[in-house]
Amino acid sequence: MREGTGATGGARSDWADADWADAERSDAAWAAAGATPGFRGGDRAAWIPDLVRRVVPVALRIAAWGLPVGLGALILYQDWPRRVLGAPYDELWLALVVLGTLTLAAVARVERARLTVAPFLAIEAAAACALTDVLVFAGEPVRDFLIYRHAGAAFLAAAPVYLAAPLHAYPANPGDLPYLYPPPTLPFAAMLAVPPEPIAAAGWVAFSALAVLLALRRFGLSWAWALAAIAWPPVFVGLYVGNVAVPAAALFALGPSLGWSLVLGPVIKPQDAIPALWVLRTGRWRQLAVGVSVLLALVIGTLPLTGLDRWMQWLGALVAYRQSQAIMPGLYGASLSHLLPYGAFLLVAGIAVVLALRYRGRRGLAALGLASTAVSPVLWAHGFIVAAPAFLMLGAPLLWTAVGLTSLLNTGPGWQLVMLLGALPLAVAWTRHRAGEPWHPLGPAAGPWPAADDGGDAEPEEETAAAARS
Repeated sequence: MREGTGATGGARSDWADADWADAERSDAAWAAAGATPGFRGGDRAAWIPDLVRRVVPVALRIAAWGLPVGLGALILYQDWPRRVLGAPYDELWLALVVLGTLTLAAVARVERARLTVAPFLAIEAAAACALTDVLVFAGEPVRDFLIYRHAGAAFLAAAPVYLAAPLHAYPANPGDLPYLYPPPTLPFAAMLAVPPEPIAAAGWVAFSALAVLLALRRFGLSWAWALAAIAWPPVFVGLYVGNVAVPAAALFALGPSLGWSLVLGPVIKPQDAIPALWVLRTGRWRQLAVGVSVLLALVIGTLPLTGLDRWMQWLGALVAYRQSQAIMPGLYGASLSHLLPYGAFLLVAGIAVVLALRYRGRRGLAALGLASTAVSPVLWAHGFIVAAPAFLMLGAPLLWTAVGLTSLLNTGPGWQLVMLLGALPLAVAWTRHRAGEPWHPLGPAAGPWPAADDGGDAEPEEETAAAARS
């Protein structure tokens, strides 16, 4: 494999360069690799494969440069009507991209490095992240935390907690949106209702930030990259609104080492039961037993506080919320259940889970995390956090494309497209990250959860091993 120096130093491994053989290899090199040097003579059947080997890398290199164009066009298409700090979104985004590109070109000139696709995509994605984070401040802070706090206060007052009838209009206070979490969570929500609101909110956000940093570190990011990832809108928006999906990401991230943590996920969100299937898939029966025991202890232990009536009210609230979504489609977010008939959505959800279960080891858990995002009946930005390991399996250009797509504030086609993008490294080997790839947050690690113990369940990674040897 031919190596060079990227803008950040080290071996260059670009999507269209390193994952495919270089188009400029000599016939002797092809022969050494087991190929037939067809342009030196021989029959027609011999030189056709050689022609493909020469043309495909060049075509991929050209196609790769279409990624920045496509990502930039989609970013401007979805978010251009907005204004940031009084200025048009598109003008600010273009200005940040131009500034970043000029800086990158200057550094590359000093280091005499050839520019690849990944840094340009990283600049576009970073600019979208920055502008989206600024736009988020226009919304109500900790509004999801206030939903939990209000539900906890109602529970302490023995008042109704759950939605009893469909919504026909959004409440004036976003904190009065429906509480949809199961009854065992109510005693914990009540704990949030006891301290003064500013103290409780600050404590909740601080706890969430520490938990998501732990999750990002477990995914394989360095401290520098983990801190930078706080600016990724799925994390940043989740922290700003105080959604429980942010700290709950730690339960998912601890899965390879503490499989029982995955079993606790459904207490928070029903779709979190999908990653829990990984414990069954990998045969971690002891971890499954621990998780089920903790789950049963939580349900039985809180039952004297909640009673059976709360369970029936919760089930009724799920039905009422589903009816509310039909009245106000904005309650779906970017969920595929809004785009498909419900029967088709359930079919797609089943197919996604079955396909994810084909994989073992850490790749399998990443696949199930992505599947839980894809089949979520309600999907907002913070729902993509558990899809991060699947994104981290992508090579640097595609990873930064995924970051850019999930940085769009509008729940438009970009959010649906990124789910398909996240599935690519599961099925297509040359789209996967290679250890040591420049401009990739995993750095020397070959995939997510590099420090995790697979317990013997790691799936063979022939492509990664080959890349590491080259």
